[in-house]
Amino acid sequence: MSVKELSNEERQWVAELQAIINKCPSDRLAAYAIGDNIVTLYDRPTVQAYQQQYPEEAVHTVQAHRKLGTVLGYITMPFYVRCI
Repeated sequence: MSVKELSNEERQWVAELQAIINKCPSDRLAAYAIGDNIVTLYDRPTVQAYQQQYPEEAVHTVQAHRKLGTVLGYITMPFYVRCI
């Protein structure tokens, strides 16, 4: 099976998106996806501090992030983001 290469327009879009992402003004942001087209942004230092204090309680689910109040926002992608 062969995959068609990115078009020039697609390549330019990817480069522009990467340039915007690289300009993130914060080192506290982290993100996860669950296999749909939504990327959830969360507060990484808060999750890390919680996990250090309560190592037996993993924060690996949407519900856990919502319960902790660490969700900062959402990015809706024009395509699905697979989680492998």
